Amino acid sequence: MFPPPRFFISSVSKELKSARQLTANALTTQSFKPEWQDIFSAEQGDLREMLRRKIKGCKGVVQIVGHCYGAEPPAPDAEFERRISYTQYEALHARKCRLKVWYFILDENYPTDAHEPEAEELRALQARYRAELQAGGHLYQKISNPDALKAAVLTLGHDQQHLHDRSKRWGWVVLALLALVIGGVGWLLVSEHQNKQVLGSLVEMNNKMKEALADLAPTMSKVQNIGENLTAAQQFDRACALLDKQLGLPAGTLARQLPGYAYVVLNEQKDATPLERAQAAYALGQFAQAETLAAQSADQDAQTAATATQKAIAEYSLAGQAAERNLDANGKPDFAGALVNFHKAEKLTDPTRDVGEWAGVQENLAQLLDLEETLASRSSAVDIYRAAIATAGKALGAEDGKVLALRVGLAYVLDDLTRYPEAQQELEAVLALQQKQLQPKDAALIKTRYNLARLYLGEGKYAEAKAEYAQLVDLETALAGADDTQTLQFRNNLALAKMFLGEYADAENIFHDAITRASASPKLGPLDAHTLGWRVNLAITLGKDGKLSEAETELNDVLALDIKTAEDPDNNSRVLDTRSERAQVWLLQGKSADAEKELSDIVARQKGVDGPLDLGTLESLGRWADAVRLQGRYAEAETKYRDVIAAETQALRSDHHYLLENYYGLALCLQAENNLPEARSYAQRAADGALPQFGANHPDTLKYQQLSQKLSAAN
Repeated sequence: MFPPPRFFISSVSKELKSARQLTANALTTQSFKPEWQDIFSAEQGDLREMLRRKIKGCKGVVQIVGHCYGAEPPAPDAEFERRISYTQYEALHARKCRLKVWYFILDENYPTDAHEPEAEELRALQARYRAELQAGGHLYQKISNPDALKAAVLTLGHDQQHLHDRSKRWGWVVLALLALVIGGVGWLLVSEHQNKQVLGSLVEMNNKMKEALADLAPTMSKVQNIGENLTAAQQFDRACALLDKQLGLPAGTLARQLPGYAYVVLNEQKDATPLERAQAAYALGQFAQAETLAAQSADQDAQTAATATQKAIAEYSLAGQAAERNLDANGKPDFAGALVNFHKAEKLTDPTRDVGEWAGVQENLAQLLDLEETLASRSSAVDIYRAAIATAGKALGAEDGKVLALRVGLAYVLDDLTRYPEAQQELEAVLALQQKQLQPKDAALIKTRYNLARLYLGEGKYAEAKAEYAQLVDLETALAGADDTQTLQFRNNLALAKMFLGEYADAENIFHDAITRASASPKLGPLDAHTLGWRVNLAITLGKDGKLSEAETELNDVLALDIKTAEDPDNNSRVLDTRSERAQVWLLQGKSADAEKELSDIVARQKGVDGPLDLGTLESLGRWADAVRLQGRYAEAETKYRDVIAAETQALRSDHHYLLENYYGLALCLQAENNLPEARSYAQRAADGALPQFGANHPDTLKYQQLSQKLSAAN
C-alpha cells in the first residue's frame, strides 16, 4: 500500500495560522499528510536547511499568500540573489527542485489572524512578491474567504491523487477506475466475472455521484435547524453527510470525493450537460458560474418542446439557489438574481399538472424571502407557505412528505419572526403526523423533535425541553455514538434546560463532559464554534451556581479565542453575546459601573448586527437596566425596564424568563421609589409566571415570591 503523499503548507504563521489549519484539515480529508514549519521571528537562527529537508520529502507545496512578509534569514539569500522571507524561500526552493507549487493569494477581504502590523519596508517587499506572482505566469487562485480556500484546496486531490493510486483522474473516481480496467492494468484484471463486478460497482458509484451533485443544492437549503446560522462550508458538510446516508455510502465519502468529482465534470468531462456543469460549479462553491450556466441552459430549454419544461424548472431553481449564495463585497446574497430565476421557474409550474413540482418552487421563493430578513419579506414568506400548504395538502393529503416539509419551513419563518407559539403549533402538528408514519430513529423525525425542543428552550418551556432532549440524547447516542457532534449538541441543550430549571450540578457535569469530548474530536477541536459556545454555556451555569470567579475566567478565555479568530470581532454576534454574559458576571460581582459601560456598547452594536428584537439584544437591554438600578439611579433604570418590557411583550411569550426577570427588576426599582402598588403588581406577575414554568423550588420562583410577599406585607 502506498504511503500518503505529503504536502508542505507555506504561510506566514502570525497572520495565517487559521488559514493554514483549514488547509491542513482539507488535505487530511483527502488522505494527504500536511507538513509545515512555524516561524515567528529571526531569532530562531537560519532555518533554510531545516526547510529544505522538510520540503524534500514532500510531493508539492501549497502556499497561502497573505499581506505579511514574515521572518527572513539572517542575510539576503545568495541562491536567489535577493532579499526574501522564509515563506517566499519555501516556494522558490520547491520550484527549483521541480516540485509543483499551488499559490492561493488572499485578497483584502480574507479574515486573517490578529497580529502586530509590520514595518512599511516589509509590507513593500511582500507587495512586490504578490505582484510578481500575479504577473509572472504562475498558476494561482484569488481567495476572499475561508469557504473559498477550503473549496480550492479540495480540488488539489484532482491534480495529485495519482500519487496515491496511479490515476490521473482521482477527482472523477469512477472514470479513473474504469480507465484502469479498460487499459488492462494487471491488478484489476483478475477474471472476466470479477471485471463485470468491478464495472458494475463503478457504474453504480458514478450514478451515486451524479445523484449527489443533482441533490446537493436543494439539500443544502434545508439542513439548518431553527436558530442556526451555518456557513456555506458547514451546510455543505452537513448536506454531504445526509446524502451519504440516503445513497448508502460510507460516512464522509461525499465530503472527501464530491469536490474532486465536480472539478472534472466542470472542467474536463466533454459530454457534461450545462445543467451537470452548473451542479458541479455549485458543489465547488463557484456560485456565480453555477447561476450563469443554469440560467442560460434554462432559457434555451424553456423555448423548446414541452418535455423540456421540467428540466428548465430544475435549471432555473438551481440558478436561484446559486444566486442566494453568490455574495457581493458586503457579504450580501444576490437577492434580485435569485428572485428573477425563481419567478421564471414559477411561471413554468402548474399545480394542476404537478403539485409537488409547483410546491418546491414556492418553497424556494419563501426561503429566499425569509433570507432577506425584513419584516415585510418574512410576512410574505408566511403567506406563500400557507397558500402552498393549503394547495398541496388538498391535492396530496395532510400526511404527505412535501406538505410536512412546507409546514416545517413555515415554522422556521415564524420562529424568525419571533412568533414562537405559532411555530411551536406547526412543529407539534408535524411531529404528531410523523410519529404515525416513521420509526423513532428516522432522521426526519429526530430533526423535527430537535427543532421543537429548541423552540421549547427559546420559549422558556424548560421542563418540556428537558424531556425532549433527554430522549434525543439516548436516540442519537445509539445511532451515532457519544462523541458524535449531533449527540454533543443534544447534550449541551439538555444541560441548558437543566440549568434553567436550577439543576446546576447536573448541568455543569454534562457541559464539562461535552467540552472535553468536543475538544478531543477531530471534527470539532478546541477552537470550533460549538466547543466555544458550550464553554460559554458552562460559564453561565457557573455564574448561576455562584461560582463567579470560575465563570469570569471561562468567559475571558473564550473571548480571547473568539476575538483572535472572528472576522470583525467588534460586530460579531457570538463575541457580543459572550461579552454580555461576562457583563452579567460583573453585575453579580458588584462591578455595576464596569458592566454598565460594557453593556451600553454591546447594545448599540447588537441592535445593528442582530436587530432590536433579537433575544441577545433583549437580554443585554435588561442587564443594562440592572446595571443602572444597582448604582441607585432608579428613575433612569425604571425607564430602561419599561422600554425593554415593551419590546419583549412584542417579541416573547408573556411568561418568558427574560420578561419575568425584567418584571422583577422593575418591581425593585418601583419599591426604591416608594411606588408600592405598582411594585406589588410587577412582582406578582413575575411570581405567577415562574411557578408553573419552573416549579415551586426553583431559585427564580423563590426570589420572585419572596419579593412579592415582602411588598404585600409593606404598608
